[in-house]
Amino acid sequence: MNLRSIALNPFVPVLSFACIAGITTLPKVAQAQFSIGPQIVELTANRGQAQGSIMMTNSASAPIQARTVIKPFTYDRESGFKELTSSPQDLTPYLQVHPPIVSIEGNDRRRMRFIARLAPNLPDGEYRAMVFTELDDIKVVQPNSEASEKGIELTTTIQPRFGVAVYVRKGNVSPKLSVDGFRWNHDRQQADILVKNEGKATGIVTGTWTLKQDNRVISKGQGNDTTVLAEADRYIKFAIAPATKPAEKLAPGRYQIEGKILWGMNRLKEIPYQYSFEVPAQK
Repeated sequence: MNLRSIALNPFVPVLSFACIAGITTLPKVAQAQFSIGPQIVELTANRGQAQGSIMMTNSASAPIQARTVIKPFTYDRESGFKELTSSPQDLTPYLQVHPPIVSIEGNDRRRMRFIARLAPNLPDGEYRAMVFTELDDIKVVQPNSEASEKGIELTTTIQPRFGVAVYVRKGNVSPKLSVDGFRWNHDRQQADILVKNEGKATGIVTGTWTLKQDNRVISKGQGNDTTVLAEADRYIKFAIAPATKPAEKLAPGRYQIEGKILWGMNRLKEIPYQYSFEVPAQK
């Protein structure tokens, strides 16, 4: 059994407002009290089985109880994370976690273990699930100056959900990545590089970019890690701004952007790209 865990900002949570799943920002008090990692776990099944673990840390003084919910998911090329009800790559019927409910004393940590037992008739490929760890509901005060002046406190009840993506590969499968397109979003000052994955395993990629005009370097940078699922594609998004005046938008004119999409172990594999684009004059 080959196990590889990747710590991608491991303590960034996936949060649900009530029962509506989405990715957003937790209240700082919740982030300070609970963390979980790694955020991504990749496993290769041996004789149909694979196993791993997740570490949960309670940094608060009071004990907490964490419950596990397992869901199929995907990543939309535009909007990112999306919870599903079913999927051909669904790992949830074959994944078990122990224990499903964990009590963690104050200033302590507990390890949650999981095991995947794949059905013998499953075809070779990659199977995935999001392992959510849910905490008790938190009431958050909403800022509202008008209500505060009247002595009214507006609150929202949220349920913190910390997500860990688990991928189990069956057979000799791997990513097959290529750059498949480019677009410029002037309103967001954002360059979007479309990365296509024709392989049967998910790839974790990042990218570098250099912005030029008339062969003069205007600015450069590196993006965040992004998941490109097996047999899918996704936009890798770079926030672009002139280095000398980062608060300003690019002036009208012709620009060139070039760089590399980095992937694989330690991001040593590279896919170069180069595009030109026009920033139109504002009407």
